[in-house]
Amino acid sequence: MPKPIIMRKLPGKGEKLFDEKQLPEGHVVFNPSMAYPYIYLRANKQTSIDEDNYIILYNCETKTTSIITNLENLLEKNINRYRGLEDLRLCNYENKLWFVATCTHANKSMNSETVVGYFNKDTTAIARVSYVNLGAPPVKNICPFIYDSKLCLFDIYKKHIYQLTEIKNSKNEWQSFAAVKIGDITCGNNLDIDNFRGSTSLVYLHGSLYGCVVHDVILNENEQHKSQLAYMHHWIEIDMNSKQVTNISTPFWLITFGLEFVSGIYMKENVIELYLGVQDKFAFKYTTTLQLIRNGS
Repeated sequence: MPKPIIMRKLPGKGEKLFDEKQLPEGHVVFNPSMAYPYIYLRANKQTSIDEDNYIILYNCETKTTSIITNLENLLEKNINRYRGLEDLRLCNYENKLWFVATCTHANKSMNSETVVGYFNKDTTAIARVSYVNLGAPPVKNICPFIYDSKLCLFDIYKKHIYQLTEIKNSKNEWQSFAAVKIGDITCGNNLDIDNFRGSTSLVYLHGSLYGCVVHDVILNENEQHKSQLAYMHHWIEIDMNSKQVTNISTPFWLITFGLEFVSGIYMKENVIELYLGVQDKFAFKYTTTLQLIRNGS
Protein backbone atom coordinates (compact mmCIF):
# COMPACT_ATOMS: atom_id res chain seq x y z
CA MET A 1 0.00 0.00 0.00
CA PRO A 2 1.46 3.43 -0.95
CA LYS A 3 2.78 5.48 1.93
CA PRO A 4 0.55 8.57 2.50
CA ILE A 5 2.04 12.03 1.97
CA ILE A 6 1.85 14.14 5.13
CA MET A 7 2.34 17.86 4.54
CA ARG A 8 2.70 20.68 7.05
CA LYS A 9 1.89 24.36 6.75
CA LEU A 10 5.14 26.22 7.24
CA PRO A 11 4.78 28.64 10.18
CA GLY A 12 5.42 32.23 9.15
CA LYS A 13 3.88 35.41 7.80
CA GLY A 14 2.81 36.00 4.20
CA GLU A 15 2.19 39.29 2.41
CA LYS A 16 1.51 40.35 -1.16
CA LEU A 17 4.38 42.07 -2.94
CA PHE A 18 2.23 43.92 -5.45
CA ASP A 19 -1.29 45.27 -5.64
CA GLU A 20 -2.60 43.83 -8.90
CA LYS A 21 -5.12 46.68 -9.12
CA GLN A 22 -2.20 48.90 -10.19
CA LEU A 23 -1.73 46.83 -13.36
CA PRO A 24 -3.53 47.30 -16.68
CA GLU A 25 -6.15 44.75 -17.67
CA GLY A 26 -4.62 41.48 -18.84
CA HIS A 27 -1.37 41.94 -16.86
CA VAL A 28 -0.26 39.83 -13.88
CA VAL A 29 2.90 39.55 -11.77
CA PHE A 30 4.17 36.35 -10.14
CA ASN A 31 7.23 34.10 -9.49
CA PRO A 32 9.40 36.71 -7.76
CA SER A 33 13.04 36.27 -6.75
CA MET A 34 15.49 38.26 -4.61
CA ALA A 35 19.15 39.28 -4.57
CA TYR A 36 19.35 42.05 -2.02
CA PRO A 37 18.45 44.85 -2.49
CA TYR A 38 16.62 43.83 -5.68
CA ILE A 39 13.31 42.02 -5.98
CA TYR A 40 12.36 40.70 -9.42
CA LEU A 41 8.75 40.18 -10.48
CA ARG A 42 7.79 38.27 -13.60
CA ALA A 43 5.31 40.56 -15.33
CA ASN A 44 3.10 39.01 -17.94
CA LYS A 45 0.76 40.48 -20.54
CA GLN A 46 -1.67 38.01 -22.11
CA THR A 47 -3.97 38.24 -25.10
CA SER A 48 -6.03 35.57 -26.85
CA ILE A 49 -3.14 34.77 -29.21
CA ASP A 50 0.13 35.52 -27.42
CA GLU A 51 1.93 36.23 -24.15
CA ASP A 52 4.62 38.83 -23.44
CA ASN A 53 6.91 38.57 -20.42
CA TYR A 54 8.65 41.66 -19.11
CA ILE A 55 10.73 42.54 -16.06
CA ILE A 56 9.92 44.55 -12.95
CA LEU A 57 12.91 45.25 -10.66
CA TYR A 58 12.37 46.91 -7.30
CA ASN A 59 15.27 48.31 -5.25
CA CYS A 60 14.47 47.92 -1.53
CA GLU A 61 17.08 50.51 -0.51
CA THR A 62 16.28 53.34 -2.93
CA LYS A 63 12.55 52.47 -3.20
CA THR A 64 12.79 52.76 -7.00
CA THR A 65 11.33 50.52 -9.69
CA SER A 66 12.61 49.68 -13.18
CA ILE A 67 10.36 48.20 -15.86
CA ILE A 68 12.29 46.51 -18.67
CA THR A 69 10.24 45.57 -21.72
CA ASN A 70 12.24 46.04 -24.94
CA LEU A 71 14.50 43.08 -25.76
CA GLU A 72 14.38 43.12 -29.58
CA ASN A 73 17.99 44.23 -29.91
CA LEU A 74 19.27 41.46 -27.62
CA LEU A 75 17.38 38.36 -28.77
CA GLU A 76 16.34 36.56 -31.93
CA LYS A 77 13.10 37.64 -33.59
CA ASN A 78 10.30 35.58 -32.04
CA ILE A 79 7.48 33.92 -33.98
CA ASN A 80 6.10 31.87 -31.08
CA ARG A 81 3.23 32.57 -28.72
CA TYR A 82 5.58 33.29 -25.79
CA ARG A 83 7.98 36.23 -25.82
CA GLY A 84 10.45 37.77 -23.41
CA LEU A 85 12.36 36.36 -20.44
CA GLU A 86 10.60 34.08 -17.96
CA ASP A 87 11.25 33.41 -14.26
CA LEU A 88 14.52 35.21 -13.61
CA ARG A 89 16.74 34.06 -10.74
CA LEU A 90 19.02 36.83 -9.44
CA CYS A 91 22.53 36.90 -8.03
CA ASN A 92 24.95 39.70 -7.10
CA TYR A 93 28.46 39.02 -8.40
CA GLU A 94 31.42 41.36 -8.95
CA ASN A 95 29.27 44.51 -8.61
CA LYS A 96 26.75 43.33 -11.21
CA LEU A 97 23.20 42.02 -10.87
CA TRP A 98 23.19 38.72 -12.77
CA PHE A 99 20.24 36.59 -13.81
CA VAL A 100 19.39 33.18 -15.21
CA ALA A 101 16.14 32.95 -17.17
CA THR A 102 14.16 30.89 -19.67
CA CYS A 103 13.44 32.24 -23.14
CA THR A 104 11.81 30.91 -26.34
CA HIS A 105 13.87 33.13 -28.65
CA ALA A 106 17.41 32.84 -27.38
CA ASN A 107 18.51 31.30 -30.68
CA LYS A 108 17.06 30.29 -34.04
CA SER A 109 15.58 27.02 -32.72
CA MET A 110 12.76 28.96 -31.02
CA ASN A 111 12.65 26.33 -28.26
CA SER A 112 12.66 27.10 -24.54
CA GLU A 113 16.30 27.63 -23.62
CA THR A 114 18.37 28.85 -20.68
CA VAL A 115 19.87 32.33 -20.93
CA VAL A 116 22.34 34.08 -18.63
CA GLY A 117 23.08 37.79 -18.41
CA TYR A 118 23.40 40.86 -16.24
CA PHE A 119 21.84 44.32 -15.98
CA ASN A 120 23.49 47.69 -16.50
CA LYS A 121 24.72 49.69 -13.53
CA ASP A 122 21.41 51.42 -12.77
CA THR A 123 19.34 48.28 -13.59
CA THR A 124 17.28 50.04 -16.24
CA ALA A 125 18.27 47.66 -19.05
CA ILE A 126 20.01 44.36 -19.75
CA ALA A 127 23.69 44.91 -20.51
CA ARG A 128 24.52 41.40 -21.75
CA VAL A 129 22.62 38.17 -22.29
CA SER A 130 23.31 34.96 -24.16
CA TYR A 131 22.04 31.43 -24.65
CA VAL A 132 23.77 28.82 -22.47
CA ASN A 133 23.69 25.20 -23.62
CA LEU A 134 22.73 22.95 -20.70
CA GLY A 135 21.58 20.02 -22.80
CA ALA A 136 18.07 18.73 -23.39
CA PRO A 137 15.05 20.31 -21.64
CA PRO A 138 13.71 20.95 -19.07
CA VAL A 139 15.57 24.24 -18.89
CA LYS A 140 13.61 26.07 -16.19
CA ASN A 141 14.56 26.74 -12.59
CA ILE A 142 18.33 26.90 -13.16
CA CYS A 143 19.63 29.07 -10.31
CA PRO A 144 22.79 31.19 -9.93
CA PHE A 145 24.83 31.25 -6.71
CA ILE A 146 28.36 32.03 -5.51
CA TYR A 147 30.66 29.15 -4.60
CA ASP A 148 34.42 29.34 -4.09
CA SER A 149 34.24 33.01 -5.19
CA LYS A 150 32.91 31.94 -8.59
CA LEU A 151 29.53 32.40 -10.26
CA CYS A 152 27.90 28.97 -10.51
CA LEU A 153 24.60 27.47 -11.66
CA PHE A 154 22.51 24.93 -9.73
CA ASP A 155 20.15 22.47 -11.44
CA ILE A 156 18.30 20.24 -8.98
CA TYR A 157 16.40 18.40 -11.75
CA LYS A 158 19.53 17.15 -13.53
CA LYS A 159 21.51 17.22 -10.27
CA HIS A 160 24.36 19.25 -11.78
CA ILE A 161 26.52 22.14 -10.60
CA TYR A 162 28.05 24.36 -13.32
CA GLN A 163 30.59 27.16 -13.31
CA LEU A 164 29.82 30.09 -15.59
CA THR A 165 32.55 31.15 -18.02
CA GLU A 166 32.93 33.69 -20.81
CA ILE A 167 33.65 32.93 -24.44
CA LYS A 168 35.71 35.55 -26.27
CA ASN A 169 36.54 36.03 -29.95
CA SER A 170 39.95 36.32 -31.56
CA LYS A 171 40.14 39.99 -30.53
CA ASN A 172 39.59 39.02 -26.87
CA GLU A 173 36.13 40.59 -26.94
CA TRP A 174 33.14 39.10 -25.11
CA GLN A 175 31.07 36.84 -27.31
CA SER A 176 28.80 34.77 -25.05
CA PHE A 177 28.48 32.89 -21.78
CA ALA A 178 29.01 29.17 -21.31
CA ALA A 179 28.53 26.71 -18.44
CA VAL A 180 31.03 24.01 -17.50
CA LYS A 181 29.85 21.18 -15.24
CA ILE A 182 31.95 20.96 -12.08
CA GLY A 183 30.04 18.31 -10.14
CA ASP A 184 26.99 16.11 -9.66
CA ILE A 185 24.67 16.31 -6.65
CA THR A 186 24.40 13.01 -4.81
CA CYS A 187 22.73 11.90 -1.58
CA GLY A 188 23.93 10.63 1.76
CA ASN A 189 22.02 9.10 4.69
CA ASN A 190 19.59 7.19 2.40
CA LEU A 191 18.07 10.44 1.12
CA ASP A 192 16.35 10.72 -2.27
CA ILE A 193 16.13 13.75 -4.60
CA ASP A 194 15.02 11.98 -7.79
CA ASN A 195 11.58 13.65 -7.99
CA PHE A 196 12.54 17.27 -7.37
CA ARG A 197 11.70 19.50 -10.35
CA GLY A 198 13.14 22.91 -9.46
CA SER A 199 14.51 25.07 -6.67
CA THR A 200 15.39 28.47 -5.37
CA SER A 201 18.99 29.63 -5.49
CA LEU A 202 21.30 28.31 -2.80
CA VAL A 203 21.94 30.38 0.33
CA TYR A 204 25.12 30.01 2.36
CA LEU A 205 24.70 28.52 5.85
CA HIS A 206 28.14 27.78 7.32
CA GLY A 207 31.34 25.94 6.47
CA SER A 208 30.69 24.25 3.11
CA LEU A 209 26.94 23.91 3.77
CA TYR A 210 24.29 25.57 1.58
CA GLY A 211 20.51 25.44 1.72
CA CYS A 212 17.56 25.99 -0.64
CA VAL A 213 13.89 25.20 -1.16
CA VAL A 214 13.03 22.56 -3.78
CA HIS A 215 9.65 21.55 -5.14
CA ASP A 216 7.88 18.48 -6.42
CA VAL A 217 4.55 18.18 -8.22
CA ILE A 218 1.45 16.37 -6.95
CA LEU A 219 -1.05 15.52 -9.68
CA ASN A 220 -4.50 16.35 -8.36
CA GLU A 221 -7.58 14.27 -9.19
CA ASN A 222 -9.82 15.93 -6.60
CA GLU A 223 -12.39 18.14 -8.33
CA GLN A 224 -12.81 20.14 -5.14
CA HIS A 225 -9.54 21.96 -5.92
CA LYS A 226 -9.32 24.38 -8.82
CA SER A 227 -5.90 23.37 -10.11
CA GLN A 228 -5.06 20.04 -11.69
CA LEU A 229 -1.73 19.90 -9.88
CA ALA A 230 -0.19 21.08 -6.65
CA TYR A 231 3.34 21.78 -5.50
CA MET A 232 4.91 20.53 -2.32
CA HIS A 233 8.14 22.03 -1.03
CA HIS A 234 11.14 20.79 0.93
CA TRP A 235 14.09 22.52 2.54
CA ILE A 236 17.33 20.72 1.63
CA GLU A 237 20.94 21.21 2.68
CA ILE A 238 23.97 20.43 0.51
CA ASP A 239 27.62 20.06 1.44
CA MET A 240 29.25 21.71 -1.56
CA ASN A 241 32.67 20.18 -0.93
CA SER A 242 31.29 16.65 -1.33
CA LYS A 243 28.28 17.74 -3.45
CA GLN A 244 26.06 15.63 -1.16
CA VAL A 245 22.56 16.38 0.11
CA THR A 246 22.78 16.01 3.89
CA ASN A 247 19.26 16.97 4.99
CA ILE A 248 15.73 17.04 3.53
CA SER A 249 12.77 18.41 5.50
CA THR A 250 9.26 17.04 5.47
CA PRO A 251 7.08 18.59 2.71
CA PHE A 252 5.28 21.87 3.36
CA TRP A 253 3.05 24.54 1.82
CA LEU A 254 2.87 28.25 2.68
CA ILE A 255 -0.03 30.46 1.55
CA THR A 256 -2.47 27.96 0.11
CA PHE A 257 -2.18 24.32 -0.83
CA GLY A 258 -2.17 24.00 -4.59
CA LEU A 259 -0.50 26.04 -7.30
CA GLU A 260 2.08 27.96 -5.29
CA PHE A 261 5.66 28.04 -6.46
CA VAL A 262 8.61 29.14 -4.31
CA SER A 263 10.92 30.90 -6.77
CA GLY A 264 13.16 33.06 -4.58
CA ILE A 265 14.92 33.12 -1.23
CA TYR A 266 16.82 35.60 0.96
CA MET A 267 18.43 34.82 4.30
CA LYS A 268 19.81 37.24 6.90
CA GLU A 269 21.07 35.70 10.12
CA ASN A 270 18.26 33.37 11.18
CA VAL A 271 15.41 34.98 9.21
CA ILE A 272 14.42 33.49 5.84
CA GLU A 273 12.27 35.29 3.28
CA LEU A 274 10.68 33.06 0.65
CA TYR A 275 9.38 34.61 -2.58
CA LEU A 276 6.61 32.75 -4.33
CA GLY A 277 4.01 32.90 -7.05
CA VAL A 278 0.44 31.80 -6.31
CA GLN A 279 -1.99 30.64 -9.03
CA ASP A 280 0.44 32.10 -11.65
CA LYS A 281 -0.92 35.61 -11.03
CA PHE A 282 0.05 36.74 -7.51
CA ALA A 283 3.46 37.53 -6.00
CA PHE A 284 4.01 36.90 -2.27
CA LYS A 285 6.76 37.15 0.32
CA TYR A 286 6.70 34.66 3.18
CA THR A 287 8.86 35.27 6.28
CA THR A 288 9.94 32.39 8.50
CA THR A 289 13.06 31.15 10.33
CA LEU A 290 15.72 28.55 9.68
CA GLN A 291 14.53 26.47 12.64
CA LEU A 292 10.92 26.45 11.44
CA ILE A 293 11.76 25.54 7.84
CA ARG A 294 13.99 22.67 9.01
CA ASN A 295 11.36 21.31 11.44
CA GLY A 296 10.34 17.77 10.75
CA SER A 297 13.56 16.93 8.92
